Amino acid sequence: MKRHLFPCVLFCALLLTGCTANASAHRFVSPKILAADGSAASLPVGYVYPVSAADVPPETAAAICKAANAELTEDTLNSAWFGENVFGVGLASVVYFGKYAADLSEAEWALLTQIAAAPEQYAGLLAGEAPADPLLHARASEVSRIAGSAYFDAMTETIVCDIMAAQKCSRAEAFRLLYSKGVTVETPFSPEMQRAVNKVYSDAASFGSGSHACPQSACAVTDDQGNLLALAGGNQGNQIYNRAFRILHPAGTAITPMSVYAPAFRAGVIGFSSCPDGKMTVACALRSAESSVSARLCETLSPETCLRFLREKLHFSTLTDADASVSAMALGQLARGISLPELTAAYQIFGNGGIYHAPRFYSSVTDAHGKVLAECHPAPVQALASADAWIMNRLLCVGTDHAAYLTDGSEVCGMTGTAEHSGCVFVGLTPEYCAAVWMGSDLAETAVDMAGCQSPAAVWKQIMENAVRIQQTFPSSGNVIAADYCTQSGLLADAGCPETETGYYRIDSLPETCGMHSE
Repeated sequence: MKRHLFPCVLFCALLLTGCTANASAHRFVSPKILAADGSAASLPVGYVYPVSAADVPPETAAAICKAANAELTEDTLNSAWFGENVFGVGLASVVYFGKYAADLSEAEWALLTQIAAAPEQYAGLLAGEAPADPLLHARASEVSRIAGSAYFDAMTETIVCDIMAAQKCSRAEAFRLLYSKGVTVETPFSPEMQRAVNKVYSDAASFGSGSHACPQSACAVTDDQGNLLALAGGNQGNQIYNRAFRILHPAGTAITPMSVYAPAFRAGVIGFSSCPDGKMTVACALRSAESSVSARLCETLSPETCLRFLREKLHFSTLTDADASVSAMALGQLARGISLPELTAAYQIFGNGGIYHAPRFYSSVTDAHGKVLAECHPAPVQALASADAWIMNRLLCVGTDHAAYLTDGSEVCGMTGTAEHSGCVFVGLTPEYCAAVWMGSDLAETAVDMAGCQSPAAVWKQIMENAVRIQQTFPSSGNVIAADYCTQSGLLADAGCPETETGYYRIDSLPETCGMHSE
């Protein structure tokens, strides 16, 4: 940014003249946020990426002051409204131009002044539309509006969408209602779990050692009811993008337990030790992430059936009709990708008896008069029979990456998914929590080098080792029994089978006994 020779002199001169405008403009007030442990917090209104008077050209400062209906002060510069929940010159610079205020050009300062005067004209950009002006940032909708708290950023976006639906109002009006005096938001947010996540994400050593620059990362943590407890939008202090919520990620083969295996169990096509391709058991295929088996199952069920299960039973909102393909359903090569909160909520069916709970960032929003502006109490859905969910749980426990094993011996079930040039994700369940950890590049076309870095499973383990955990084992299903099976045939083992493992089966659908090795 060009430094002005006498910014403070002109700033003070303008300050003496004062700036006033339409006094009826809305006054934005931070809502009160109530966490699950009873503690309270506030959404920031300004002072995100704060600036000083010397950082802003005097003419621009005066114009922003006038647009904000306030005196020309640093406080005004740091709290002026630039649309939706973008407050202050510092945050507006990051959102609209993808750079800090100190780096803005004269042309960008001029455009920022126009935005300050009429922020609602730029609402489309904040909602994801392509920018009309080449100076504007093409990824404005992906920028975290509440720096330092990926959770509150995601929560706010979710609430605004729900207020729009409940109050039948515009997006701009929904923000005004949320940022009104006396508003209270009740949330399942867990400060304790967030501290466990922050401890890992604030330490570069959590992701690797030495001089090698590790990929970016993000994570989301839920309980077994789909409540979002904590988020991390980036590592190494880079919180500009909320990668846990605003950016979609490829799931790779981590999606196959939900897209292929769960509906295959639901349809009665497979059991724990079935051999869909005639060569490899389901248990072995999941353990080794063998794509040929998931592809064969997808073809048997049909990609359309797999996609329908994800949409109708697990409510993934970012899938497209183009995802009705073997490459998408069996390999995780999705057209758009999925968000980490939706991924963690869906995986919970393998730990809570097959019941799907939609991801939830808040429970209610009330105004100063007690009127409910929005509420979130989604009904649970029996997405998968409890017996099938328990069998899938045992399959995933067998196939879990050893890097995720917890030192106290608590059960862990999960799966790693990799995608070409886009990094990888690990989704893991304990008896109390589910967390998804993504590692990769912010740019899909940039190859990811994981050499010298911790795996997502290892990062997941660090988070769970820091978390308070009480239960060590998953609750079993009474309709399932354990029995040894022959690893060659996949059938129940007899005395002649050379290699056996323990499988889990519905009481009413046991496999036949193996006769391959009888004398």
